[in-house]
Amino acid sequence: MKLSRIRIFHVMLFVFGLNDLVLARTDLHHKNVYSPMVVTNQNEGGNTANNGYATPQAFWNLYYDFTGNGDAQYPKEKINISQTLLQSELKKNSNLTQQDNGSLILFINSTLYIYNSDQQLELEQLMRTAPNSGFTEMTAVSHIGSALMYLAKIKENGDSNWTSQMENLLKDVKAVKEINAQTDNNWLEQVNAPAWKPHLTLIHNMIDYACSMAGNYMSEVLRGKQTFDMSSLQNNFLDGNNTYPIPFNNVMVGTFMLTALQSMDELHRKIAQLNIDWPNAKVIIRFVAGANVSAGVTKGNNWLVPFVEALSNNTLPSDRIYIAPYAAVKSSLGEKQLPRADYDYYNNIWTSRHNRTIIANKVFTNIPSIFLPGRPAIPGDYTYSKQPEIEDFLMRLKFSLAEPTQMLSNTVGFWMAGELAAKNWDYNKISIPGITTGFPQGISAYPQENPRIQ
Repeated sequence: MKLSRIRIFHVMLFVFGLNDLVLARTDLHHKNVYSPMVVTNQNEGGNTANNGYATPQAFWNLYYDFTGNGDAQYPKEKINISQTLLQSELKKNSNLTQQDNGSLILFINSTLYIYNSDQQLELEQLMRTAPNSGFTEMTAVSHIGSALMYLAKIKENGDSNWTSQMENLLKDVKAVKEINAQTDNNWLEQVNAPAWKPHLTLIHNMIDYACSMAGNYMSEVLRGKQTFDMSSLQNNFLDGNNTYPIPFNNVMVGTFMLTALQSMDELHRKIAQLNIDWPNAKVIIRFVAGANVSAGVTKGNNWLVPFVEALSNNTLPSDRIYIAPYAAVKSSLGEKQLPRADYDYYNNIWTSRHNRTIIANKVFTNIPSIFLPGRPAIPGDYTYSKQPEIEDFLMRLKFSLAEPTQMLSNTVGFWMAGELAAKNWDYNKISIPGITTGFPQGISAYPQENPRIQ
């Protein structure tokens, strides 16, 4: 056997033992231990395989000298070599010894939980937008464009139901335009979205413009004055027209941006009161975006990563954020005092990943490292779209819908997180594509007066 192959074989052995090494700290201090899976040739009844062979005890003893401390058969009170290495590193490395002091920040399913080092709940916040936040209102208006695209496809399929569906959509658009025009107790004055306050007039005008534009387009289609197919919809509605020069695409981007802004601002205001020690915080993301269970499992396709960095004012090191898509969802999450076993479970998920990297880099000093480049900036990222163009976000929307690895909210999430951080979370200073920027040349805002729906 060549020397290089021997070295690789030893590396493989070490990696198999590394999971136990990084968990050793908790194993030595608490009885409630998270047990990693140990790959052995045994069945549930012991160390005897189905063919009757029993691993000689001498091999088990040698095996446990290095690894296996999570195994049910592991000798009580034994401290193996992997555990001993970690303990020696703990004495030398302050980054390891300080790990228990940081806040545990958990994005689990659709909820954010923050626990301090005493297992006490500091914040529980549902990430789905509340009913009184303006989310439904913005989404309803945004979906007009999608609804018309669907209707065009229904018509193309030869289904006559497109007519009755469009008539109903037109009726509801007219009703929203009337509600938006109310001067007493206008809905925008009642909605719980503080970050929208500097832009209420702009938002009001956008809603009126969107309803007027969509309503008159549908009215002309239903009266036979407008061709209705995908091409006509794109050229005469989504991209704008002579009467309505601002494309409806702007409305779709603007409404999406407003929902992201409201949600991010609400979380920021609550987290800012906690005085979190961000450089020592431990972040785990196990976030399920609706039914899209294949999305957001890497840092490059999960907007929560730049968002939590923005929440920390960029004081949270990126190597303290881990995406753990297979982490269990403990039923105790949300309790004021997280049980020790469950706290240790999540803490071990974080520390095992973190310590594994540190220890591996210290041990494998003679083996060249592999460096993988991060994904390049793409349209809709803040670094790519610092001068935001509506087209960038339409491209990102298509990409987010077409790629199963992408969260739909990535369409605006990466950009809005960057803008808020760059403007120090001052929503009086931020730009909002589709609301304050991104208009056709010569136009700076939605008109205050728009044609009534025919």
